[in-house]
Amino acid sequence: MTEQLRMPLDFAFNWCMRGKVFRNSPLAEVRDFLAGRSVTALEERTSDLKVIMDDSCALLQWGSSTRQAVPIRQSFFDKLMRWHQFPLHILYRMKQDELLPLINAALRLINNKVVIFMEDGEAQTIVSQNYARIADEELLDRIMRDDIEHITRTDHFIRITCREIKKVAVKPGDLVGVGSSIVNSETGFRALTVGWYLFRLVCSNGAIAPFFLYSERIYHQKQNNLEGQIDAALKSISEANAEGMFRVLTEAVNKPLPLRREVERMLVPLLGFRETRTMLDPSYDKKTDQGLYDLFNVITWNAKNYPPSIQLAMEEFAGNMLWTGARHASALLPN
Repeated sequence: MTEQLRMPLDFAFNWCMRGKVFRNSPLAEVRDFLAGRSVTALEERTSDLKVIMDDSCALLQWGSSTRQAVPIRQSFFDKLMRWHQFPLHILYRMKQDELLPLINAALRLINNKVVIFMEDGEAQTIVSQNYARIADEELLDRIMRDDIEHITRTDHFIRITCREIKKVAVKPGDLVGVGSSIVNSETGFRALTVGWYLFRLVCSNGAIAPFFLYSERIYHQKQNNLEGQIDAALKSISEANAEGMFRVLTEAVNKPLPLRREVERMLVPLLGFRETRTMLDPSYDKKTDQGLYDLFNVITWNAKNYPPSIQLAMEEFAGNMLWTGARHASALLPN
């Protein structure tokens, strides 16, 4: 399967809980939530863990003598299945009574001590003891308050979009503003990334069509100097370093469209065949007056209509496609 399937789809079983979702929310609103939540960590051997079903939801049990239990979230299920690289798009089609033995088998096969992070009394994720959690509130504390434009946050990731640093005209009448974007997953779904975010300020329908370009990637491992890496990456986001992004943009205007089959191969695992075909123009292969820049505008404009995790994956795809010039399909895949 393609790499995009590592990004969780926006799906939840009716027997899994979901945490609060923020989409393009102001800093103060997200900070208030983070300050008021309760986060606890439980270390247990997987042999002492078991998932059961009650009348309304799935519960995680632990303890060898007195059994305790808390509801599990969809993010807990997704992380456990990814531990063994089970394909989520297939598991989502299975019934509850089919999945329960699989969940407990997945726990048993880990056969080690793990850390369960709980948010407000619900099991949010399961990670190894080597995982170094970067809490969302700790990350926000390292970013200048006035720099933050808005925040998107789910159980799977937080995305911090910062204010525009500079504008560039990629072609007459088409202005793009360059800012920074920080993406983190305190629940272990992805590395922390610090990169560029570009806002298309002027387009025919007056909308803002963004896309994402990576700059730095920081992995959640205890042996890493995470604080130092984060601070260094944040310092690298400056007006001077934005010049490289401007060159990529201006060059992309003259690059031809990649082959339709290559674009479809990347997007179908995210959106499905029908939605991908609908998004791309039926006469795509005959478009001689459009190029790479037009394609990522189409993708990022449509991305805004999807749930946060899919929107992020589409924007990362578009940004990487622009960066590579669509020369190598494998290079288009976000990590």
